[in-house]
Amino acid sequence: MNQKINTILVPRPKAQGEKLAQQLILAGFKPLCHPIMTYNSNANEAIIRHHLIEHKPTILVFVSIAAVEFAQQHFSINQWQSLSDIEAIIAVGSSTQEALKRYNIESLCPNSFDSEGMLALPILEQPSLSHCRVTIVRGEDGREYLAQNLEKKGAKVNFLSVYEKVWLEFAADQAQQWRQSQINCIVVTSNAFLNHLVQIIDISDDYWKNHCFWFVISERVAVCATALGLRNVINTHGATNQAIITTLLNTELTYD
Repeated sequence: MNQKINTILVPRPKAQGEKLAQQLILAGFKPLCHPIMTYNSNANEAIIRHHLIEHKPTILVFVSIAAVEFAQQHFSINQWQSLSDIEAIIAVGSSTQEALKRYNIESLCPNSFDSEGMLALPILEQPSLSHCRVTIVRGEDGREYLAQNLEKKGAKVNFLSVYEKVWLEFAADQAQQWRQSQINCIVVTSNAFLNHLVQIIDISDDYWKNHCFWFVISERVAVCATALGLRNVINTHGATNQAIITTLLNTELTYD
């Protein structure tokens, strides 16, 4: 059975969600921007300074725009070199790279905006990374897969948490409200988002399980969504707004 896209749920944090929603409208779609989380800071200049002095990273990895903004807010990233031995900075994707550029910081960016893409960068693809000290700048969790693979090659990996996710509370009938808004597509940008969405939506419900379309940004999220029993999972192969919109435009929605 063929189905058209009615309303697309965008559950990203407010600023990112509104930017995607605006581009979706320009592409002819009807989005509903409804953040399910926000961010809080959980670091300060003293914490960052201590980390840099203690671990002396040679490579910095920024995992998100939020990681850049909260780090910069506490202690200008341009000054980090004075307390460490930074040789390279890696941004997980183009949006994170642009955030760094706003502070005149050049960074490497993979072709595939995920952990696998970062591991494929020449600087990290070397057989041995025993000479590398890597700091992953992130929220309170995430990128464990990246860290584990770097450690297997001998790198010393540490996490620097500069923000934390705050999951918002919803009414008991939130899923029903979304159905009334004719939501039949949901954009999911991480496993954390997927797990919290399924707490809001009863995925044993036939509609969400078999008739809603879940657009996810990587194979890892796609595997998790399928394992949860979601039937219509579509991989955008990237978290950029353009990757999401291009996939939406090129996908014919069908279900049996």
